[in-house]
Amino acid sequence: MNISGKISAVNIYKRLLPFIKNHKIYLSFNIICSLISFAIPLMLAYSFKGLTNAALSKDFESFFGDYFYILIAAFVANIPVSFFRSLTHNRFVIYTIRDLRNYVFNHVGKLSIPYHESKHSGDLNSRLNNDIGSVATLLEYVNSIVFEPLIFVGVLVYDFTINWKLLLATVIMFPLTLFVNNLLTKVFPYYSNMIARENSSANILIQETIEGIHIIKSFQLENLFIKKFSETMSNVFQWGKRIEKRNILITPLNILTIIVPMVVVNIYGGYLTFKNEITIGDFVIFLYLLPFLTGSINNIRGIFNMIRTAQGAIIRIFEVLDEPYEENLGNIQTLNNNNNTALEFENVAFSYKDDVVVLNDINFKLPARKKLVIAGASGSGKTTLFKLLCGFYKPSKGIIKVFGENINDISKNCLRENIAIVSQDTYLFPVTIMENIAMGRSGATDDEIIKAAKAANAHDFIVQFPEAYNTIVSENSTNLSGGQKQRIALARALLKEAPLILFDEPTSAIDSKTEADLQESMKDYLEDKSVVIISHRLSATNDTDEVIVIKDGEVIGSGRHEYLLNTCDYYKNLYTIQTSGDIN
Repeated sequence: MNISGKISAVNIYKRLLPFIKNHKIYLSFNIICSLISFAIPLMLAYSFKGLTNAALSKDFESFFGDYFYILIAAFVANIPVSFFRSLTHNRFVIYTIRDLRNYVFNHVGKLSIPYHESKHSGDLNSRLNNDIGSVATLLEYVNSIVFEPLIFVGVLVYDFTINWKLLLATVIMFPLTLFVNNLLTKVFPYYSNMIARENSSANILIQETIEGIHIIKSFQLENLFIKKFSETMSNVFQWGKRIEKRNILITPLNILTIIVPMVVVNIYGGYLTFKNEITIGDFVIFLYLLPFLTGSINNIRGIFNMIRTAQGAIIRIFEVLDEPYEENLGNIQTLNNNNNTALEFENVAFSYKDDVVVLNDINFKLPARKKLVIAGASGSGKTTLFKLLCGFYKPSKGIIKVFGENINDISKNCLRENIAIVSQDTYLFPVTIMENIAMGRSGATDDEIIKAAKAANAHDFIVQFPEAYNTIVSENSTNLSGGQKQRIALARALLKEAPLILFDEPTSAIDSKTEADLQESMKDYLEDKSVVIISHRLSATNDTDEVIVIKDGEVIGSGRHEYLLNTCDYYKNLYTIQTSGDIN
C-alpha cells in the first residue's frame, strides 16, 4: 500500500499500531497514570474551592476538614504518579523505537537485489536513522495524546457545572483558532517530506565524499562537493523556513488562546460574582483551571502540528516497508550434488529494461566437478549470468538448471547454500580477518579457517600482521591491498565447501605469478567442485574443461582453449591482444 502526502493522523497510528501493541503493558500503565494525573487537578480545584469558601466564611472546622485532606492527598499522590507516568512513557518510547528499527532493518535485509541496486545506500541509511528519529519524536507525544484531551474534557465539564455562560464566553474562540491552525499546517506533510528527502541527499553526499576522498583530493574536487552540499543544505533551509514561517503565524494563536480567555474570565467572571451567579470560590477555581483549559488546547494543537510535520518522515519509512520481500524461487530444499550435470542454461534471455537485451539465447552445460570459463569483453553480460544463477534476477525466458533442478523450483536458501561466490567487487566487513573468512560457513573451526586461507594463498601475508588473523579490517578495507582483499574473499568462498563455486574476476588485482601460485594451492579444494570462472585473463582458460565466449549477450563460441583459437576469431583476437599487445 502506497502512502500519499495526505496520509491522516489516524492512518499513521494504524501503521505504527503493531509496534505500539508490543509494549501495551507500558502504554496501559501510562494511561492509568494519566487518568490519575487527570484527576489530581480536579481534586485540587475541588479542595481550593472549598477552602476558599470556608476561609471567606471563617468556617475553621470546614477549612481543616475534608477539603484540607483532599488537598494534601492530591499533592502527595502527584509525586509517585508523575514518576511512574514518566517511567512507563520513556520505556514505551524506547522499546517501540527499538522494535521499529529492528523491523525496518530486517525488512531491508530481505528486499531484493534489484531494489537495492536501484537505491542509494545513503538514502536507506537516512531512512533508518533520521526518519525513524522523527517517529521517536512523534511517539514522545503519545502520552500527551491521551492526557491532554482528558484534561481538556475534564476541565470543560467541571467548568460547565460552575457556570455554562462563563465557560461559553471562555471557549468561544477555540474553534476559530483550530480552524486557522488547520489551514496553516495543511502543507506540513509535504514540506517535511521534502526536508527528509533533501536530508537524504545530504547524507548521500557525505557518504560519497568520505568514500571517495582520495579521488576528490586527487582531482581537486573539494570545492565542487562543498558547493553541492551547500546547495542541498540551502534547500533544507528553504523548506524549513517555510515551516518556520507558518509556525510563527501560529504563535499569535497560542498567545490569543491564553490572553483572551484570561481577560474574559476576569471581566465577565467578576461581573457574574457581583451578580451572585457564582461564588468567589467558583471564580477562584475557574481562574485556577483556566491554564489547564488553554494549555491543553494549545498542546492538542501542537500535537496535531507535530503529527503533520512527522508525516513526511513516516511516509519515507513505510515506502520501504511497503516494498515486497525478495520472492522465494521454489520449494525444493535439498539438491542432488551427485547429478552428472551441475549447471545448465537453456535458451536463456534477460533484460534489465524491456528495450535493452543483456543476454539472448544463452545455451551451455557444465558437467559436475568440471571447470568452465566464461570469456568476453566488459559489458558483454558475463556478470549478469551470475546474478541469474544466484536467483537475484529472473530470466526473461528460458530455463536455468542447477544439479538437474529448475532454478525456479528451488528455494532461494537451498540454492544459495549450494553456491559460493567471489564477486568482482570484493567486500570485506569491518571485523577481524578471522571473522570475515568465518562468514563462509557457520561453526567453522580455526583450523578450517586457516586451511581455507592457505588454499587461497592468504595465510602468509595474514600472519605478517601484528594481530595476524585478529587484525581488524578497516572501513572499505583501506588497510589491505586489492590482492589481499581478493584472497581473503577467496578463502571465505572456499571455506563454504559449496559444490558449485562462482568466480567473477577473482584474481583481477593479483599479479600473474601470484595467480599461478593461487591456482596451484586451490587445486585440492576445487577437485570435487563444479567451478565457473569469469575472467578477462584468458590465461585462466589453459587449465579448464571448457570455455564459452560471450559477445553482446550471446554465446559465439564454446570448447577448449586450443579449439577456440582455431575456430573463433573473436576469441583469438582477445587472446592475441593479451599475449602480444597487438590490438588489431
